[in-house]
Amino acid sequence: MTFISNQTQNAALKVLIVEDDKSLQTAIRESLELERVDVICANSAEEALIQLKSESVHMVISDINMPNMSGEELLVQIRQEYPYLPVMLMTAYSSVDRAVKAIQRGAVDYLAKPFSLSQLTAKVKQYTQTLAEDYQADQPVMVSNESKAVFAMAAKVAQSNANVLISGESGTGKEVLARYIHDSSPRHSRNFVAINCAAIPENMLEAILFGHEKGSFTGANESRKGYFEVTDGGTIFLDEIGEMPLSTQSRLLRILENGEFIKVGSSKVQKTNVRIIAATNVKLKEAVDKRKFREDLYYRLNTVPIIVPPLRDRGEDISLLFRKFASDFSDKNKIDPIRLTDNAKIELSKYRFPGNIRELKNLTEQISVLEIDRTITSKIIKKYLPSNTNLPAISKIPIDETNEKYNERDILYKILFDLKNDVTEMKKVIDSILNDGSKKVVDSENKRLLKNNDDEINKIIIENQPSTIKEKFHEATEVVNENESLSIESKEKELIIKALYKNKNKRKYAAKDLGISERTLYRKIKYYNLEKN
Repeated sequence: MTFISNQTQNAALKVLIVEDDKSLQTAIRESLELERVDVICANSAEEALIQLKSESVHMVISDINMPNMSGEELLVQIRQEYPYLPVMLMTAYSSVDRAVKAIQRGAVDYLAKPFSLSQLTAKVKQYTQTLAEDYQADQPVMVSNESKAVFAMAAKVAQSNANVLISGESGTGKEVLARYIHDSSPRHSRNFVAINCAAIPENMLEAILFGHEKGSFTGANESRKGYFEVTDGGTIFLDEIGEMPLSTQSRLLRILENGEFIKVGSSKVQKTNVRIIAATNVKLKEAVDKRKFREDLYYRLNTVPIIVPPLRDRGEDISLLFRKFASDFSDKNKIDPIRLTDNAKIELSKYRFPGNIRELKNLTEQISVLEIDRTITSKIIKKYLPSNTNLPAISKIPIDETNEKYNERDILYKILFDLKNDVTEMKKVIDSILNDGSKKVVDSENKRLLKNNDDEINKIIIENQPSTIKEKFHEATEVVNENESLSIESKEKELIIKALYKNKNKRKYAAKDLGISERTLYRKIKYYNLEKN
């Protein structure tokens, strides 16, 4: 079920009447219909719950005394499943005590029979018009089974004072879930404050959370209350809790243990009764292992862990969220809302949304502004969706010369590194032969086999490269002079001589030109017997 907000303010109000007395049910229905209110009726609380699963309504009006499930039990059920839906109870057995209990359980009002129908219609208008504005901003969209499971758990934990740790990727709606818990809890009439721990400078976070005394630091010209004092009796939502400094974590732990805190610059201990809901988009357990987050605080916060799945794992929510964002944007900017075709919905559901709900909202607003046609097709959707989002970054992939996805530079680096390793190995072999004084004789058959193998290996390496590299390789081999020496040592000796000549035998600058250390240059000069030259 979704709730109708002032996005649809031009549509008729819809109210569900739950009453087992047929004559009274008819009288209420006819009275509300005269006021242009749409009415659906249920003869029992059980029937009402079934209708709520398929109908979107603005309000529920229920009798208390009914067979099987009572109106009070129905109220509790509705508060758990649809906390934004206003419920008004009516009964022939009026008492102040019963009325107070009904309000405490979440009813918006309580009518004692007999009541005038004009009084009833006035109350319906009062609550549907004012509550539509209050609940439209952060109402959750629960269509997919994954979302329903998350909010069902949130509804259960809301009735207790247990600490909650919400985990999930950035942009998945963790603050919306925190607000849902607060609004569904007995604290719903008190303050709810959301704080992003990563957005506040480290040296200011404690003063903002716990308050400070005048003169406690530079710029503290007056004493101020902190959020834990202001939100007494309510709920504080600490987003990105993993970014909180260790010193602040210690003070937060004290509040969780006994509700005590001390203002910055004060010695007076104060008490607060605040529920803490924390959220993180990183793995706090790993932060604990790295000693970046207190282990005792982690277990205190993690009383009830709730994991919010990314948008890509709850595809059924995507088109409904798109419709909600499009409607919100059209109301705000006084334009017609955009609508998705069935094919556009399918195309949108294929995209993985790495930015989650935040990215979907930005996409919806972008299309709303730029597109003249208000009907959005799959072709239009494709224009706005980034391409190749499933390809990982090349820097994170090990280079493989047989993979054509990698760029030319990466492959060339790989070949050069391999060549360097081969040259090093070859030098070791030559040095060992020179030191032995032994000569290895390779017969003509072995020479032929080695040559053939080398040719095959070279062919495989080059043919598996992208076309641009193959062309450059063949161009290079075509200009080689048959009588030209290809000895690496002779080329190295020639470069050293040129560098020394260019820099007038100043080894420091010659080494810099060659890209080697002066010590290495000295060793090579000695090796090639260039000292006399």
